[in-house]
Amino acid sequence: MSEYIIEIPDYVPPFDPLARAATLGKEIVRCQDCKRFSLDNSDHDYRSGWWCHRWNTDMVKPDGFCAWGKRRDA
Repeated sequence: MSEYIIEIPDYVPPFDPLARAATLGKEIVRCQDCKRFSLDNSDHDYRSGWWCHRWNTDMVKPDGFCAWGKRRDA
């Protein structure tokens, strides 16, 4: 199931139900589905166990996301 950012207008006249529709924005790619996410197999106790190759950090979680996420090819 994909998640998307939606944009809702600030003001919509209450008598126009079609204008209340939200605009579909960009898809959210969770870290666990991103091609830059991997398991960190280092032997350090202080590491989280996950690694982001975009930011070169272990400060990520599988259910996290960022604006630069790229979906991994299936």
